[in-house]
Amino acid sequence: MLCTAFGFRKRKAAAEGREILERRLRNWKLEFPDELLTEFMKSARFNSEMSMMAAIAAEELDVNDIKEFLLQKQAEKEEHAAQKQDSAQTADSPEAKKISDTLLSCALATLGLIRHEGIETQTERGFFVLTRSYSVLYRIGAGIELQRLGYKAVPIQIRK
Repeated sequence: MLCTAFGFRKRKAAAEGREILERRLRNWKLEFPDELLTEFMKSARFNSEMSMMAAIAAEELDVNDIKEFLLQKQAEKEEHAAQKQDSAQTADSPEAKKISDTLLSCALATLGLIRHEGIETQTERGFFVLTRSYSVLYRIGAGIELQRLGYKAVPIQIRK
């Protein structure tokens, strides 16, 4: 009988906590999807949704903590979407086309040089020459990416 009364009180407290949380979320115009609920429960170290809702009712868990968590996740989601949109826009930009054309001309020049030197493709020597040229192209690509991120190329003066 004692276990049933305890379980009843816990379920009642959980229902009150859920009601409090839903009311506050409605006021803030926020949603609390199940996957975020599970993630928050893990981060706050609750074993079950019922124990978390009971903690809200008992004011052991501040609803503002949940609000901060939701706003943080929302900001991360928006930032991720903005980065995705930026990368999509840069792929079609004139600058991206110019970079692509530059890399293509470098690759064609490398292939022309390999042919001019009489290096046969599908040979060990051809493979080594090609990998060395790809290494240079990779560094060019890394330099372009760094420039796109805002780094400036500054000439280095070596003192003798």
